[in-house]
Amino acid sequence: MKEFDISRIPLEGTHLVEANAGTGKTYALSGLFLRLILEKDLSPAEIVVVTYTRAATQELRERIRRMISHALDFISSDNPAEPFVERVINGQGDRERSLEALTRALRNLDEAAIFTIHGFCQRLLQEHAFESGSLFDVELTTREEELDREIIEDFWRTHICTEEPEFVYYLISRNWSTEYLLRTLGPGLKRSEINIIPVMKSSRLLTLGRYRKALHLLQETWPDARDEVRAMLMDPGISGNVFGGTTPKEGKPSPRELKIGTLVGAVNQFLNARHPKFPPIPEIEKLTPGKLAASMKKGYDPPEHDVFECCGRLWEEKDVLAREMDNKLIFLKGRLFHYIREERAKRKTSKNIRTYQDLLTDSLSALSKSGKDRFITAARFNYRAALIDEFQDTDPIQYRIFHTLFSRSEVPLFFIGDPKQAIYGFRGADVATYMKAAKSIPDTCTLRTNWRSDPDLVEAVNTLFSGIERPFVYQEIGYAPSEAATEKTRRTLQIEENGGAPLRICLLHHPEGDDPSVPLAKKRAWPSILQFVAGEAARLVNLGRAGKALLGDEPLSERDMAVLVRTNREARMVQDALRQVDIPSVLYNAGDIFETREAREMGMILQAIAEPRREGLIKAALATDVLGMSGEEIETFSEQEDAWERRIFDFWEYQGIWEERGFVPMFRQFLSREKVRLRLLAFPDGERRLTNILHLGETLHRAALEEKLGPNGLVKWLFQRIENPSQGGDEQLLRLETDEEAVRIVTIHKSKGLEYPVVFCPSLWNGGRGLQNEVIYHDPDKEMQLTMDLGSREQENHAAMAREELLAEDLRLLYVALTRAQHRCYVIWGRIKDAESSALAYVLHGRHCADRKRAVEAPPKGVQPGPWENIEDGLSRLEKDAGGTIEVEPLRISTWSVPAKTFGQEPFLRGRFFETQIPRDWKISSFSSLSSGQKLDADVPDYDVSLSQEPSEGGEVAETGSEPAFGIFAFPKGARAGTCLHDILEHIDFTEQDGEAARGLVTEKLVSYGFEDKWADTVYEMVQKVLSMPLDPADPGLELRKIGAKDRLHELEFVFPLKSIVPNVLKRLFAAHGGPGLDGEVPEQIGRLGFSRVRGFLKGFIDLVFQWRGRFYLVDWKSNFLGPRIEDYGVNCLKRAMGEGHYYLQYHLYALALDRYLETHLPGYRYEDSFGGIFYLFLRGVDPERGGDFGIFRDTPKKDLINAMAEALIG
Repeated sequence: MKEFDISRIPLEGTHLVEANAGTGKTYALSGLFLRLILEKDLSPAEIVVVTYTRAATQELRERIRRMISHALDFISSDNPAEPFVERVINGQGDRERSLEALTRALRNLDEAAIFTIHGFCQRLLQEHAFESGSLFDVELTTREEELDREIIEDFWRTHICTEEPEFVYYLISRNWSTEYLLRTLGPGLKRSEINIIPVMKSSRLLTLGRYRKALHLLQETWPDARDEVRAMLMDPGISGNVFGGTTPKEGKPSPRELKIGTLVGAVNQFLNARHPKFPPIPEIEKLTPGKLAASMKKGYDPPEHDVFECCGRLWEEKDVLAREMDNKLIFLKGRLFHYIREERAKRKTSKNIRTYQDLLTDSLSALSKSGKDRFITAARFNYRAALIDEFQDTDPIQYRIFHTLFSRSEVPLFFIGDPKQAIYGFRGADVATYMKAAKSIPDTCTLRTNWRSDPDLVEAVNTLFSGIERPFVYQEIGYAPSEAATEKTRRTLQIEENGGAPLRICLLHHPEGDDPSVPLAKKRAWPSILQFVAGEAARLVNLGRAGKALLGDEPLSERDMAVLVRTNREARMVQDALRQVDIPSVLYNAGDIFETREAREMGMILQAIAEPRREGLIKAALATDVLGMSGEEIETFSEQEDAWERRIFDFWEYQGIWEERGFVPMFRQFLSREKVRLRLLAFPDGERRLTNILHLGETLHRAALEEKLGPNGLVKWLFQRIENPSQGGDEQLLRLETDEEAVRIVTIHKSKGLEYPVVFCPSLWNGGRGLQNEVIYHDPDKEMQLTMDLGSREQENHAAMAREELLAEDLRLLYVALTRAQHRCYVIWGRIKDAESSALAYVLHGRHCADRKRAVEAPPKGVQPGPWENIEDGLSRLEKDAGGTIEVEPLRISTWSVPAKTFGQEPFLRGRFFETQIPRDWKISSFSSLSSGQKLDADVPDYDVSLSQEPSEGGEVAETGSEPAFGIFAFPKGARAGTCLHDILEHIDFTEQDGEAARGLVTEKLVSYGFEDKWADTVYEMVQKVLSMPLDPADPGLELRKIGAKDRLHELEFVFPLKSIVPNVLKRLFAAHGGPGLDGEVPEQIGRLGFSRVRGFLKGFIDLVFQWRGRFYLVDWKSNFLGPRIEDYGVNCLKRAMGEGHYYLQYHLYALALDRYLETHLPGYRYEDSFGGIFYLFLRGVDPERGGDFGIFRDTPKKDLINAMAEALIG
């Protein structure tokens, strides 16, 4: 591709200019504008310039003004000018004519046709209303979503409420609602040329009659047979796993009687319902012949009855009907989609309103219908040249407008953009349109000279993207390396301490004790990342103030730094972190004003003003931060009758001002009298809060005027916006608080086109963006037609294409983020959850992957689960290839903070002497840290496999030698396996009878932890054995599958104060109070623990606490590998494993924590009556067929020992 030469490119025909980041695209547009004035004798009004945003139009106008002024100065004074300007002016010959043309152009520049695409189309339609057939006095609105919601509600009433009741119940079971449909179809509704598949002309429920007939037969049979069925289900040949045991206990009904009673009641309710519900309740499936046969013990035949046959037939018809209903759901979505489009047009016409998108479709329609020639001729007469900026953010409609108007004429048409920066797909931009257009434009050139960044930083970015076969996934979007500008007089960044390469990849290592081969959870990665960003920013600011970090001749300061984030949530997290080290920061449009705390508080205050009779509303308003009273103050104040009456009168007075004079006078009076400014500015983020309050005041004033709302109407309007904050336009975006001397926090999307001396990119590692059920992709079989698949048979293949497009967009976002920096850029990287699917992983570790599909679907080698060295090796090669422009370093957390600036004469300062001793033994401990003697993270569960002193593999396994392992014994060992099994048991539904759902969860978890799905059946079988295993020989009915969600707590976290202890303290406790089973070796093992004296707090997580028949039990899952045979998990082996792992201490600590918890939460709690005991389940060795002597360690800790531990540890 040839290099763009602004001085020589012909000013005729159609041209495409691909401009790399920082290459002076705006300067090129200004230069072309100058040449068109001089060489084509055009006025500013005859040159249409189209760009993406209103802010960009203002910048372009100002840059063009400066360009013309610069050229005028050169002509009139012969002062030196930029080389391009000198070449253009000298090439004209007649300087007097050039002077006259430029003077006239500068005088008339306010008439320049510089628009956004919507502004351009609006001007076209207004200026040529007769030719285009446009209506006059049309109201423009940004609230199309409100109209869509209204249409969906009408569709629901007219099309869904009239459906068969079974189908309506099915819709409800699938969470259908107005909001669901708006969220589901919304992305497609924003694209006017999207194709919807599958195309279904109708969808009928052909088997509904058969289902109803089967249901009616069951309804007739059930009443007379109910007692017979109840008696048959008591058959001892039926396994207790499904219906419970048959043995009564302590004069109470047996578990089976209770369970069957519940089942019969549920069936009664289902069959007697006024309207037939669908799908049938799960209890019906339990009564089918197939399920009964599967529930029988060996040697027993299943019971037979007409009811069971009826249930079987009903369940079979249910499966068939459900498939038909799923098809009908797809049909209804497609029908609704087209209904919304048709109704939109009708209702907009009746209300005489148009949206900004309608301006484009109306313009294209005018260019396509009969009489279009007059419209095109008139437009070409007005506009003799066209410069289209940000062309990568075009869409099919925009391109067809420009192509129709200008490409087949003598009008010079320049498209300028960078497909590598096409990041606004969520707004309707379509990079596929750019790629198709690029193929059809023969004259294509590129801008490659980077005027923004230092040469080394330019080279670093070149290294990242040049070494990849397909750096942006698509073959059509390549990477032409940028060249650093040599003529630019640039400021340089000089840092005395830790200068180094301009692109710094900071590696986040796992906390001590974590397995580095297992991806770190995001919630554990973020704190370290935020501390690093804040600490490094503080370090640089302090170096700047000390004269050790200079930007040119000026000290580096807060205003020279920016943090680029993906989401508004990340932006707020970064601001909180910066606030911790006293660095001021400013958010750039990080959210919607109606999503803020101030919006909710303003709603409460205005509600109290609108209804001052309701004292409860006034109290709620006073409790807001805006009015600043605490609950105690309000209570005390309300008891002082005179003062309280005066306060209520204030609200009556505000209401009177509002009703008589309007919202703004009341709002101003409120701010002044209540001293809102002073109160809010006292908060650390007070400037942000006050900005939001003032912004809300303006927005509410506008709404009151435009929609003629009184007090109650405006309050209702405000709460509707709070519930649905995305309904408005730019006026709802958060406004900027002061940005003087503040770090900028900007989303990557918002940062496009901007530049900053120092940039932090803390979240480029974050991948894992998922797809909705409705897949949007570009169909390669239909010339890349944008398509929404609602549920076709090819949806899986289409989803793969959609994931490819997501990766491509993320790569473009990555490019934008890395090219904002002028001098230095920090990038965070590490083995973090979902990082393997990020664009950064693709660039750093998938550098030579030519197979596009494999690059999308398979994690690059460097980030797959495995040794940490895989990551470091890949980055070392990259560092070497970069030749010193990229540096990989550990992420070091700094403790810097920024002292407040002083003004005027600085006082003599002397450092304070630190005389206090820091207690080294005070810490937050956990069982893991006590048992291992190492400093481990107390904020994560004490999974057994994370311990450095895992019990030796075997117990009695030594006798088996190297006997091969099968089944669950062959499942991989280690921390990752243990964490995965814990995760499965935490999230699986113990009582769920749907085996497919449980298998699906097991498979999903295995894959997410990097295990092959071939283990799914093995792990599923293990889980079912654990859930169906009778835990206590004294209570055969005690099985985990009988414990419903309301009777159990997973990962119960506890924290209790810890007195100063050493291992010998614990040893004496167990020796004195342990009793049988804990004497002898156990106290000695505990006494040999290696931790030093500690105090502070003890923190931990109990895997499972459940309630059974009034008693509470705790369970700990153990995934330890003790050997390849069930015999290796016998009683003696478990005792040995319990001792070697110090699990005796663990479960007593957990029992103590649970005892304290129950004592504070359970009225009348007594340990002897309510504490059931502990179960340590060694998962690999649990098997109901082998009985309770394998895989289960049971104990009920002695009350004396628990009390003694409470006294010694807690006090």
